[in-house]
Amino acid sequence: MKKIHFLAWLMTTLIACTAYAAELQLEVSGKITNYTDQKKKSYLFSERELLAMKKYSTRTSTNWTKTETFSGFQVSDLLKKVGSNGSKIEIHCLDGYQYTVPVSDVVRYGLIIAYEREGHRMGVRDLGPMGLIYPKDQYPNELRGPETDAKSTWHVSKLIIK
Repeated sequence: MKKIHFLAWLMTTLIACTAYAAELQLEVSGKITNYTDQKKKSYLFSERELLAMKKYSTRTSTNWTKTETFSGFQVSDLLKKVGSNGSKIEIHCLDGYQYTVPVSDVVRYGLIIAYEREGHRMGVRDLGPMGLIYPKDQYPNELRGPETDAKSTWHVSKLIIK
């Protein structure tokens, strides 16, 4: 009987760890001037680099969540680091979803790529490990509707600057 309890505990622990957080990693390519991989002309951010970036928080709702606090790094800081010179960002997600947002939104709305939700790291099963957050509640007249919902992406894994 103890063996069954141990197996149940082990499965629960493994599921919790998987849901907790995948390692943060983000590849940026396209119209950039700084690279970590000269051959691929891309910049691959490690978890250590992403967590070392200045942390920002915003309290807002999304089309998947009630009003909550999301924390992560500002997209503008990331664009500076890679030497971006494009006008659009094509966002690629782990589940195959992709959407293009204008760089002008980054400045206008102070967009963040969040890796924490309510103070906890976001796991893949919890809309993570990273998501692009639009502050919908701070701009209710501008950021409501299906277009903003489509821009608010989860499972972010790659950015292509165009």
